[in-house]
Amino acid sequence: MNSYFNIISNVNINPEGTTLSDTYYLSGPDPYYNMRLVEKTVETGSFPYYSDNDPLLAYPFGKSGGRAPLLVMSAIGFSHLLTPFMSEADALGYAMQFIPALFGALLVFPVYFIGKILFGKKAGLIAALLIALIPIHLSSGHGSAYGLFDHDSFNLLLYFLAFLFLIKSI
Repeated sequence: MNSYFNIISNVNINPEGTTLSDTYYLSGPDPYYNMRLVEKTVETGSFPYYSDNDPLLAYPFGKSGGRAPLLVMSAIGFSHLLTPFMSEADALGYAMQFIPALFGALLVFPVYFIGKILFGKKAGLIAALLIALIPIHLSSGHGSAYGLFDHDSFNLLLYFLAFLFLIKSI
């Protein structure tokens, strides 16, 4: 319900903002770190801090940013689909808010097929329904909440897809 309210009311958007982080509000510190990675990637054309020292990570000493670039690149790619309908900055902002919800929604399919393969069609439908309705998946920091631009929902989707293909290969 929280995510639905955020989407409908545009509470995560400040129309008077001048920069990406002023305009689009995300939830938690990790989404802002990922937003900075998106901004630097769009600005420079290459993924920053993957093997270099990131001065803002583990401040004041800095640390190598060891996150894989797939989440950032998927947000940039999704924003290119939105660019014909809005400005590039708005497309990036909406993409960063929407991508976790998209990955969370796609999680229903591998869960259904895992349940169907292991226990039958009825169990697959029940499992898909339950994963879609679990509160931690809908609105918390480790789920697919709208505005939570973090890698957790993407990781869940990849884990379940890998597990599905492992089951199918056996």
